[in-house]
Amino acid sequence: MNTDAFTAHESNVRRYGRSFPTVFTKALGATIWDETGNPYIDFLVGSGALNYGHNNPNIIAPAIEYLVGENILLSLDMYTAAKREFIEVFVESILKPRDLSYKIQFPGPTGTNANEAALALARKYTGRSSVMAFTNAFHGMSLGSLAVSGSASTRELGGVARHDVIRVPYDSYPNQIFDTASYIDCVLGDPGSGIEKPAAIILETIQAEGGMNAASAAWLIEIQRSTAWF
Repeated sequence: MNTDAFTAHESNVRRYGRSFPTVFTKALGATIWDETGNPYIDFLVGSGALNYGHNNPNIIAPAIEYLVGENILLSLDMYTAAKREFIEVFVESILKPRDLSYKIQFPGPTGTNANEAALALARKYTGRSSVMAFTNAFHGMSLGSLAVSGSASTRELGGVARHDVIRVPYDSYPNQIFDTASYIDCVLGDPGSGIEKPAAIILETIQAEGGMNAASAAWLIEIQRSTAWF
């Protein structure tokens, strides 16, 4: 497969293509095909953005209908009929059944945009500056998200300062014996620990950057309890 155009003209700030130099042409569901017709199971799923698979007909059909209907594609944060419909459906389908009174914020289209918005909001709301983050975490490639990610080499490539981040062990890190939730409770509750109470705790329920690490439901409940307590 010819990758000369990418090598010659695309920035070196690319990751997956350099480690997996295959040119893909089409996709459906969990399968993607390269230029020679070889199929692959796509475990990357767009870093989680394609949880419903590639070209899901239940998504493609209404998307095409919207695109050809001369509807608004870019409105910044102005009001549109499409946004109103989305909010109403989201409230009725997601928030009300769970008795949640959350507000909805529309950041940019990537996960790191959402993380940056969440970090800024948490710091503004609490008046605190530090954020607690976990070993082997990955939260995005913008500066704030890089700062709370685990990989030292990735942070160094981004030239990101490491202040205002409290690093703590993820569930079952470094082993099943160590109770990381109790450790977090201990250091946050002990004024002599030297660890300030953070503005937020940021975590992934499933980590995919430092291996496939899935947090247990019990651990997540304990972490949520800590955020409410402290």
